[in-house]
Amino acid sequence: MKKTIIKTAAVLLVLTMLMLGFATWRYPFSAFSLYHAVTFDQHNLLFTEYRKELQQFKNYYHNHKKQDDVTSDHVQYILQAYQIPFLTNDKAMKISIDTLDEIIAVLRKTRDDIVELAFTEKYDEETRNYLKLMLIDFLSLEEQAQHVKNASGDSRKVLHLQIRNLRTSMQSNLGHLATFYKLYIETTS
Repeated sequence: MKKTIIKTAAVLLVLTMLMLGFATWRYPFSAFSLYHAVTFDQHNLLFTEYRKELQQFKNYYHNHKKQDDVTSDHVQYILQAYQIPFLTNDKAMKISIDTLDEIIAVLRKTRDDIVELAFTEKYDEETRNYLKLMLIDFLSLEEQAQHVKNASGDSRKVLHLQIRNLRTSMQSNLGHLATFYKLYIETTS
């Protein structure tokens, strides 16, 4: 009788460990997952193009930055959102709940900088429209990142797709910042 109980307990323990292992692998952000992280690899072609665009804008910004200018000062801080490791790291990286919390914090701070610009500075209509577009995009990015963070029932494949979409959306938003700043420089020079 004792041997049967021990064997049954051992089988149940092994099955439980296998189920936890499967849940951890298949559903990385689920409550049953042990690590709450997924490894994400950059797509080399998109990554290379993004790094090139980022460097071009950084060069433009440094060459045209105005001293003691509220917009130029804020763009410096907004630009930091495009330089986080999630966007610039060319190696595979673990995306965990903590990583997503950090991304969300950066997005919120950047959104706050954009809102401050919108309410403290005067821009022509086209420049203001790009600022508005950036604000809308950052609100959407925040929501997207929050959705990924709370995706406890999503499979590894779905999480990879959501993370790739988040990264691609953040990278494409760089063009809005570049256009906004170039229009600002052109209209104030």
